[in-house]
Amino acid sequence: MPALLAMILFFALSLQTVSAKDLIIGTSFSIPPYVIQESNNGIQIDIIREAFALVGHNVSIFFASNKRSLDYLLNRKIDGMNNMPPNFEGTYYSDAITNFTNVAIALKHRNITVNKIEDLSPYRIVAFQNASKYLGPVFARFAQDENSNYLEVVSQQSQTFLLFSRRTDFIVMEKLIFQYYRAHGSQLLGQKATREQVTFYPLFEPSPRRIGFHDPQLRDQFNAGFRTLEASGRIKTIIETYLKPTE
Repeated sequence: MPALLAMILFFALSLQTVSAKDLIIGTSFSIPPYVIQESNNGIQIDIIREAFALVGHNVSIFFASNKRSLDYLLNRKIDGMNNMPPNFEGTYYSDAITNFTNVAIALKHRNITVNKIEDLSPYRIVAFQNASKYLGPVFARFAQDENSNYLEVVSQQSQTFLLFSRRTDFIVMEKLIFQYYRAHGSQLLGQKATREQVTFYPLFEPSPRRIGFHDPQLRDQFNAGFRTLEASGRIKTIIETYLKPTE
């Protein structure tokens, strides 16, 4: 591993011979802990900035709707788009910088056995907005046809509150988003609730998140910096920073 890290770092540093640039990367509005517009940071934003810093570039973040960011990228008004939708011709995709891992979550003391989506049928479920559109056809059918206790909400923080206040049996949300709101929700949830054990049910395929570029050289430079961060353990440290409980 040390030899591999040295090789990656050498390659990344060699790319700094390219002129430093001030880059603009578009991203959606806040998706804590991945993107936090209010503080201009987040797991994905930190990774993007640090990866490009390793190859000599500065990054400014352009917060906008996905539709607007995509339009700006395709018209070369920005250099890249975070969480780029797949399969756009003429777009150069980075390595997956994060994987969105959606799960069903229940309080551990309930001791519920769930092996497939259909096993959720007897229970009250609160999912994130438009989950039925994003989590595949089986879940879409389940949400529409099989469960009268199924609800979708805009606020993912409220999902966490509903779970710990026993107002739902399951919540369906992205795992790190849940862990972030749990770690930062002691005032809303209470200290006891934030320490209560839960069970994660991995019923959905992970969704890799990539940056789209219109310049393949920028994509290659980003990947070099990203792989250096990954090999050094820095990405793990970034993630842990956002999941530390608040007092």
